[in-house]
Amino acid sequence: MMSPARCAQRPPRMSQPTLSLLPFTGLLAISGLLLWSASTHAQANAAEAAAVPQAAASRPGPKPAASPDERREAATRKALTAAVDRWAKAWSRRDSRAYLKAYAPGFISADRTMSHATWAEQRRQNLQDSHTIRIDIRELQWDARGSDWVGSFVETSLIDGRYRETRKQLLMRRIGERWLIIGEREDG
Repeated sequence: MMSPARCAQRPPRMSQPTLSLLPFTGLLAISGLLLWSASTHAQANAAEAAAVPQAAASRPGPKPAASPDERREAATRKALTAAVDRWAKAWSRRDSRAYLKAYAPGFISADRTMSHATWAEQRRQNLQDSHTIRIDIRELQWDARGSDWVGSFVETSLIDGRYRETRKQLLMRRIGERWLIIGEREDG
C-alpha cells in the first residue's frame, strides 16, 4: 500500500481502465443509453400526444354556410364559365350555329365597323374556311359590372397551323335564361 505522502508526490496515472472496470463502465454506458432512449421516447410520445389536439384544432372544420348572395354569385360564376366553355368548344368544332348563339343579337364587332349581320356572316365564313381549329381558355377570372360580368382570360388558338395567344375579355349579359356575349376585346 502506498503512503499518503507518496501519492501526493506522484501525479495520478492516466491509463486505460482495468479489465475489472470495463464491465462496470459498459454497464453505465448501456444504462445511460437506455435511460436516454427511454427519456427520448417519453418526450416524443408526450410531444405526439400534445400535437394531436393542436392538429385537430388546426384542421379546418366545416365551412360556415354561404349566404344566399354568396350562393347566387357562385352559381352565376359557374353559369358564366359554362357559357364561355360552350363558346370555345363550338368554335373548336367549327359549329357556326352554336358559336354565333353565344353572342347577343345586338353584338357589334370589337372594332365597331360592322353590323351584327355583317359580322356574323364573316364569322360563319371564317369557320367554314378553316380546316382545323383548337381554342383553349386559361386563367379565366370574373368581375361583376352592375348586372353584367366581364370574363378576362388568356385565349390560345391554333387555326390551320397558326398559333396565337392573346388576352381577351368578354362582356356577358344575362338575356332570358342564357348568358350571352355583348362585347369583346383583345389585347394582342
